[in-house]
Amino acid sequence: MGIRRPGGTFLVLLLPALGCGARTGLLVGDTRDASGGDAAPGDAGTLVDAGNVSDAAGPVDANVAASLDGLRWELPCTQGTSDPTVCETLPLVSTSATMGGAPGALYDVTLRFRGVVEVSTYVGGSASGSWQIGGSPPAGSTINVYGLDVSSPGQTYFVNQGVSHRVVVAIDYTETVPIAAGATVTLHADSRDAYELRNVDASGQPIVVAGVPPAPGAFDGQFVQMDVVSVAKQ
Repeated sequence: MGIRRPGGTFLVLLLPALGCGARTGLLVGDTRDASGGDAAPGDAGTLVDAGNVSDAAGPVDANVAASLDGLRWELPCTQGTSDPTVCETLPLVSTSATMGGAPGALYDVTLRFRGVVEVSTYVGGSASGSWQIGGSPPAGSTINVYGLDVSSPGQTYFVNQGVSHRVVVAIDYTETVPIAAGATVTLHADSRDAYELRNVDASGQPIVVAGVPPAPGAFDGQFVQMDVVSVAKQ
């Protein structure tokens, strides 16, 4: 996002990529309990149906989509600015994983998205709530982009669709995405100008997403965690 400087001038700065620290870039979250098993059903932020992996012929290996579970988009604040609601962040970060499964098989993967983001309208494609299928960011926009690319069947999705306004919001929703065995799934977070809105709501309070790290603390910046809810073979 951009930042308005004293005197009314709107300055967009492009900064080089910064080195990633312990909480920078895109990371893999952990939704397991201390014993290594799944968290208890009904627990805040728990993947209640994480083991619901099936097809018409019988059970499917639960590891089919394990590589996708817990992947995150993260754009942490790296430095403050003269505006307390704006911080510097990374220009662009991405991570990829490979879908498992039987060669030639196609799966319906239900994913849960939770986090704190700026919202953006997108050009083209189709939208439903915060979910966008296809399309592209508006030309000249400085609002953060959170994209999800699937190589097969080839499609781009965005997870922060909405009417743009100068505040971050919490998201929590599920969508089902067709993904072929062996497909590459890529998450990319693009700040567009190495600036972003800080994680504070309209009243100036930080937003905590219950059950998602670093809860009970607030993430210093913006993020989305993607968890696998269920997988079914088409």
